Order: sequence, then structure tokens, then C-alpha cells
Amino acid sequence: MLSNDLSHWRVLVVYWRQVERTHFRGAGNRIGYGVAIRKAASSLWEGRWANGGAAVARIEHFVPGQVVQTIGPLARVLRPLPAGVAGAYITAYTSPGDLVLDLFCEGETVIREAAATEREVLAVNFNPVAILAVRGLAGLAGCQALDTALTRLGDAPKAGRPLREHLHALYSAPCPQCHRPVPADYFVWDRERDEPVEKRYHCPACGSEGLIPVQPADLEALERIDPRGFSYWYVLDRVAPLGDPNRDQARRLLNLYTPRALYALTTLLIKIEALYPDSPQQEALKWVLLSCLEQCSNLHAADGEERSEAAWPRRLRLPARFVERNVWQVFMEASDLARQAMAAPALPLNAQARIEACTVRRLSRELPPGNVALIITAPPAYDYTFWALSYLWSGWLLGPEAAAALKSLLPHRRPDWDWYRRALTAAWRALRPALRDDGRAVLIFTTEQLPLVEVSLLALIGAGYGLESSSCMRTRCATAGITAWSFLLISSRGQRAVHRIPMLWKRPFTELLCALLSTSCGCVVSPWPGRTCTPPSTLRSPTRGCWARP
Repeated sequence: MLSNDLSHWRVLVVYWRQVERTHFRGAGNRIGYGVAIRKAASSLWEGRWANGGAAVARIEHFVPGQVVQTIGPLARVLRPLPAGVAGAYITAYTSPGDLVLDLFCEGETVIREAAATEREVLAVNFNPVAILAVRGLAGLAGCQALDTALTRLGDAPKAGRPLREHLHALYSAPCPQCHRPVPADYFVWDRERDEPVEKRYHCPACGSEGLIPVQPADLEALERIDPRGFSYWYVLDRVAPLGDPNRDQARRLLNLYTPRALYALTTLLIKIEALYPDSPQQEALKWVLLSCLEQCSNLHAADGEERSEAAWPRRLRLPARFVERNVWQVFMEASDLARQAMAAPALPLNAQARIEACTVRRLSRELPPGNVALIITAPPAYDYTFWALSYLWSGWLLGPEAAAALKSLLPHRRPDWDWYRRALTAAWRALRPALRDDGRAVLIFTTEQLPLVEVSLLALIGAGYGLESSSCMRTRCATAGITAWSFLLISSRGQRAVHRIPMLWKRPFTELLCALLSTSCGCVVSPWPGRTCTPPSTLRSPTRGCWARP
């Protein structure tokens, strides 16, 4: 709701003058940024950010939700919407039979809560592996169907023996106590020496176990695998065929796997596609295999017997000591997670509830005009590591067509928030025709990545949407504190164009943005929960475009 209190306007003007005097010494900057933001504030004051001041927000408070704990592949990086939040907005702003769109689906929340209220729902994501992680098990009737598929896969012949025995043999060496062959649980590699130096094992025959130095038999087993054999070229051609400009990038990403892990993972993939062509069993087994791709890379650091697998890797650089896990053991562990996931109620997928991998450009062409009543989503975080690995895994599991959707993300290794804003603006602008005249877009953030919040809002404003209400609350989850933001926006078709706000990567602009939100919503919004806006003269300068906390 728009605030009619003149004091908000006066505070905003005074604040802007402080920012202008402190950070814009040149006349050109004062004219450019000063005029643009003053016009944006003026348009806010005149009501253009809320559809001419006539918008009526039926939810004017922060909607608390429960943190959704996910299991399975990508659980460390995907951020599903909190349970209960989507349902509240869907009930308030749509009617039974309306279409609800989750534009950047990373969980089941919107699908389940929309289906429970008899709305049609379409959940999409440009990232194919994110969709696989959410939808992979939906096609199976139950755990028995999964167990049948796993048994058939493990019994499939490979090199004169069952596949499970063949893969276990890749990691086997004589037990140091009883000298029976025993597979290792994992190997610890030294990056500089480019070879394993330790291994963890447990012998079921004599009961001995521990982390011990590798034996000559372990190194001999590794030498039998060609680092540039069939598996390497098979995966490389699936990710980036000959002539693809990203082929060198695909080569570098494949180096994140040891030759043995690459061989074992590719062997599993070939068997899965041969045994279950175009079937729900194939997608479910690829869900399990995706978990293996995540856990069997060389990005997991090792420190003695402790393996740091809980945190998502922040960069694509091998640790000084990293872990190579037994692929078949990881596959069985992921199968157990699949059984746990299937114990929950099945995802209600049908003609009224769909989930698919789709780019925004294709979606904007397929959706009829004025068909969407509500868009509710959480914009994807800027995570180059996840994007690059998703590019590799999409091609590895699904082929080059799936990987092609992520090629445009590969050049942006360093945070480029201006590019990200332009990309989001183009996406939201393309979807405006599909949104009804009375339709709304709701953004839900459960992140402390403040530039993401700012960029997402600026992208929507630049695409012609207007802010109707916002709320922010400091909440707690099971593992760490998170800041939850909610923004309700409307499409301003038929209204005067909203002035574009320029990107100004200095912290005062973030506080100015929050002042604008506070004026429009009649509530106090601070960029850092629990703090009031700091005068510009006391702020620290950013370092390399990153945000710096005082």
C-alpha cells in the first residue's frame, strides 16, 4: 500500500541529498544518477509503483513458513520455498482453476500447495538437473519398482561378471590382515602427486578397518584404467560435441573426476539407458546417478578420516587433499535416500500439475496471453560453481540438448550483477504478456545474498512491474539463521512507464532502495536485519564490486 505520510518523502529527499554529496563529486554523476533516482522516487510518490495507487494488497504482513528439509541430489544447493508461504499467496490472489507459475522451481512446495487448492500449476526451471532432482522419482509407483530396477541393474553382465561385482573390483585390493580382496570405501588423493596416498577400508571377513597408506596393488588397479579411454570421450561428446565452442570448458570440468570414477559413472549410465529406454525407471535411476555425480567429484576435501561433504564447494578448484569415493557404494547409499524420499506422499503430477525443464524464452512462446494468474518463485542464486557443474551433469545424463540451455552462463565466472539484472529483466519482460491484467508476481527470498534481492527487484521494475507490498523478517532454520524477504509485484500494463533505476554498486544505494520500499509499503525495511540505515558518511567502500559489512 502507498504511504501518504509526507514525512517519508522528506526523509527520502534528505537521504538522497546526503548520498549525492558524499558519493557523486562530478556534475555528470549528479545529473545521471541523481535525476534518475529522483524520478524513480517521484514516480513512487505519484503512485506508479502500485498501479496508479489503486492496488489493494490482501496480504500486508510477513507470511512465515516452515523450512523444507530435502534429501537426495543437490539438497545442499537447491532452495525450495518454505512450506505454507506459497499456499497463502495462492489462496489470496487466485481462484480454483487459475494457473500458478513457479518460474525457477527448486522444490515441490508450489506444486503441492497449488494442487491442494485446486489450482493448475506449472513449475519450470532452465536448469535440467534441478528439474531432475525434483521430479526424478515421481514416475515410479513405489519402492518395490525402484528395488526391482536396482536389482536388474546390479545383475546386468559386465566383463563376465555382474555389474556390482565389476564396479566393486575397481576399488579392491588384498586386506592387509587376512589378504582377502576387499573394496575400499574411499581413497584420499594428493593433488600435487596426482595419485592416491591413503584409503579407508573395512574387511567383513576379519573385521579389520581403518585409514591406511595405499598399497602397490591399489596403484596397479588404477593404472589399468585409461585416463583418455572410451568413457572420457563418450561423456565429452555428450556434453560438448566436436565443433562446440565450449568443448575446452567441458574438458576442464571432466578433470574434476578421477579416471576410475569417470569410468564407473559412465558404465552405470550406459547400462541404465540400455536397460530402461524412455521409462520412469530410467529417470529414477538417473536421479540416483545424479547424487553419485555430486558426491564422487574431486571437490570434496579430506582431512585424515574427516571428509567435508556437508558444504557445497564454493569454487572449481581441487583441494590439496581430496576424496575419491567408491562409486557403487555411493550408488547404493543414494538408493537408500531414494527409498526415504518415496516414503513421502507422491508428487501430484498430471495435466493440471506439470513440472518440466524449459527456458523462459520458450515458455513465453508457449503460454497463451493472459493465462497466468500468479507467478510465485524464488530467483536463482548467483552460483557459478553450480551452473558449471549443472552444465556438465546435464550433458552427461541427458545429452547436449539439455546442456545447451546452460551455455550462456559459462562466461560469467566472476560475479557480474549488471549482466544478471539484464538477464532477469529480459525474462520478466518476456512473461508479461502471459500474466493476466490483475495478475501478480511474488518473490520469496531465503538468502542473505543481498545483491540478489536488489537485482531481482530492479529487474522486475525495469521489465514494467510495480511494487505493491514487501516484508522482511529474520527467521531461524534448523542449521543457521536466514533472512526471509517477500515482495509482491504487479504488472503495470496500461500504466505510464516506470523510470528505470540505474545500477549503482555502492552500499548507500541499497539503503536508498530500502527507503523506497519502506515508503511504498508503510513499513521499515533495512538491508541488514536488526539495524537502522547508516548515514552515508560512515559507510565503507565496496571491494571489487562486492558488498562490505561494517
